[in-house]
Amino acid sequence: MEVDRHFWKREIVWTWTVVGMLVGIVIGRLWQGMCLQPARIRRTLERQGITGPPPSFLRGNAPEMRRITQLYLHLSPTSSSTLSVVVGPSHDWPLGPLLGNGIIRANGPHWALQRKLLSPELYPDKVKGMVGLMMESATTMMETWVERLVESNEEVAEFVVDKELRSFSADFISKACFGSSYSQGKEIFARLEQLQDAIGKPGLIFRLPTLGFLPTKHNKRIRRLQMEIEILILKVINDRQELDEVDAGSKKDLLKGCWKRLVLWQECVHAEILEVSGCDQNCFQDLDTLNKLKTLMMVIQETLRLYTPPIVLAREALENIKLGDLLVPKGTHIWALFRVLHRDPKNWGPDANEFRPERFANGASEACKYPQAYMPFGCGARLCLGHSFAMAELKFILALILSKFSFSLSPAYHHSPVYRMLLSPQHGVKLLMKRF
Repeated sequence: MEVDRHFWKREIVWTWTVVGMLVGIVIGRLWQGMCLQPARIRRTLERQGITGPPPSFLRGNAPEMRRITQLYLHLSPTSSSTLSVVVGPSHDWPLGPLLGNGIIRANGPHWALQRKLLSPELYPDKVKGMVGLMMESATTMMETWVERLVESNEEVAEFVVDKELRSFSADFISKACFGSSYSQGKEIFARLEQLQDAIGKPGLIFRLPTLGFLPTKHNKRIRRLQMEIEILILKVINDRQELDEVDAGSKKDLLKGCWKRLVLWQECVHAEILEVSGCDQNCFQDLDTLNKLKTLMMVIQETLRLYTPPIVLAREALENIKLGDLLVPKGTHIWALFRVLHRDPKNWGPDANEFRPERFANGASEACKYPQAYMPFGCGARLCLGHSFAMAELKFILALILSKFSFSLSPAYHHSPVYRMLLSPQHGVKLLMKRF
């Protein structure tokens, strides 16, 4: 019995020693990541004249970042610096359930491999082959709009066009990406939209990452949606594999291989569309024809300048780097605010806040003093892979809509852009549509 007591006593002591060591390692890493490293970065930046609000314990500058985000859309471009330096752990972790380990969040060899696999499927020549699918989805939407106008017995009817266009995009992209399984693809898009809404709340974006495991209502919803999306994606993949085994010759898809001024420019765009198309809407399936719509392209570029979907370009210094005369320490997160970049009067002129598509008459390279500051799809090696895909879709659907309909703002429209992972109209874009 005495031997057993000594044995169990040693086991208990050993167990508590191991537990104490593990707790010490965890605490040490937390202290390093949340206190020592941020303090080192702050000292390096302060020596170079870069200061900011003092961080609070555990939460860092998250409250200040949340305040800036809430005020973001109401700030004057001159009231904020172009670059924001974020000291401490990265705040992209809330995007994990939405983006997974895909190319947007990946780094190093993992990112390089994904880009190598995906980029050939999004080259312009591949996008040309998808225009027929665009026409198929767009025709369905146009027919629905015409029916609604007829049923209303009015010349004009109100449409919430952002909702309609999201539905069009989901339908088209689902067909392009998932082939015959496009209905499953639309279901995935619906879940992704719900997940974006759940994650996109400011209170969740800037919460402590360590609280993500708590069984709160929001955390449960996020985990449930994430699991449902993963199950749907795996089902699509398995179905495609089975289909390919049966029909090796099936066609390829991606899975496999200032508002008032915009309305006033509507007449110019419509005239250009008629001139280029000759009233033949099928010609829009030819990307070369779409590329002739110069005025439409200027409108798109100016809209993307004023209302860029993402609000920040975030980068992390993986090593100590020089940015001009500034030494950026390893671990620093730099946020470039698109609204500041795209509305800076020093770059765009005193009319930087005005909707003037003609500034892009000679292309983005001559639209401003420093064209590198215009980056609606990002820049450099991490330029959005789908930018050609997105631009083709934009030009196609807008050309088709403007060839059939004229529009004006609905009296019920309320201009209130909000940040929900991407810039979105809080109350929808309500337009009065009328057939030509």
